[in-house]
Amino acid sequence: MKNIIIYITTSIMISFSFGNVIISMNGNMNQFLSMNSGSFIESNYRKINQKTYSLYSMSFTQYPADINFHEVFFQKPISNYVISSKISILNYGTLKDVLNRQFSANSHMLQISIFNIKSPSFTYGLSAGYCQSKIDNYSHALLFYSFGLNKSYLNQKLILGISLENYNSIIKEYSNLSDSIPSALKITSSYDLQFIPLNMKINYIYNSDKIQELGISLIGEIDDKFYLYTGKYFYLDNMDLYSELDNIAFGLGILINNKYKIDFGVQHLNTNVFNIGTSLTVITLDNI
Repeated sequence: MKNIIIYITTSIMISFSFGNVIISMNGNMNQFLSMNSGSFIESNYRKINQKTYSLYSMSFTQYPADINFHEVFFQKPISNYVISSKISILNYGTLKDVLNRQFSANSHMLQISIFNIKSPSFTYGLSAGYCQSKIDNYSHALLFYSFGLNKSYLNQKLILGISLENYNSIIKEYSNLSDSIPSALKITSSYDLQFIPLNMKINYIYNSDKIQELGISLIGEIDDKFYLYTGKYFYLDNMDLYSELDNIAFGLGILINNKYKIDFGVQHLNTNVFNIGTSLTVITLDNI
């Protein structure tokens, strides 16, 4: 009986650490290299060289301790709308409890989004998703929702946005203890610099846990074929806990024959902790 109690307690503690992390992860390398600070619009409505395409994308991210993340994304413009969907899998591998008993943990997510793009200067949309996390024989499930809008100025050089993200409704708990995810308010900005092919993004996040965060990223383009990325993430309430090289990302990308886009990036979280991500995007139809 004592062993059972220890095992259950261990599983519950792991659930609080791992439960719904997958919702904050992203296979979009633009998002990955901005340290996931962008809004769900940028994550689920993906442009290439400021153009809208029908496309699909596959990505893989390797985290420390053999944790890995897979995502398959599909996007299709239909009339004045863009509809997208993605399936994500987060695998924690084989774990051990305090009794040295092995068990597995993983999460699965399905998200569907729709965006109105009738106006070239105003985009709005919403998404809904389902997430299930499993730790051995214990499972947790929830529905989550996001809504946001972007407005562009100065011939679309400046884009300002606001979104409410990850409002959720729990379907099933691991235990009697609550394990919900924080919702977030995001205020985003994007500006194409005037004299050099460089885009700068500054994004502010305030979540329901009263944590304030700031993401700053740069994307450079060369001949609309080669891309250089860098991003930095700040926890505004704990600035003194991180060095200048913590929570920073670098990456590069290449567009081949206007059909295949390959991206690669590295996130440096803190000393000797790195995340490595890569993605392949395939354009299936001409832009609209």
